[in-house]
Amino acid sequence: LVTEQYSKGLGPTIESVRNTLGDFKPIEKMSFSCCGESSFLHALEKLNKKNVILCGVESHVCVLQTALDLCERGFQPVLIAACVSSRKLQDKTQAVERMRQTGVIISTSESILFELCQVAGTEQFKAISKLVR
Repeated sequence: LVTEQYSKGLGPTIESVRNTLGDFKPIEKMSFSCCGESSFLHALEKLNKKNVILCGVESHVCVLQTALDLCERGFQPVLIAACVSSRKLQDKTQAVERMRQTGVIISTSESILFELCQVAGTEQFKAISKLVR
């Protein structure tokens, strides 16, 4: 699921990310937390998943509030630390620590890729191995 915070004023998802994601329809939001948008919650519930991998900006605002709200709703947020940012490093650092203290799993991009892959030898594994070298 891809959300965009007030794209009219802040702009759409950056081109490099759009190109990587391929064809997608972002969920427009005005609330900082993705959970403040009923269309996001409906789409998330349709996926029938407990774990939610998070990435995005700003770590200390939208990502943090989304993670906290997901925890309250019984989901397990997994934050990929290298895939979030804030304009100020201190804001990101504090946000990641706060999320860790509230039960969000903090992981790395390589770790989560291989965790999702589960086994070696598959085409997915080979593609991921090329990415992380």
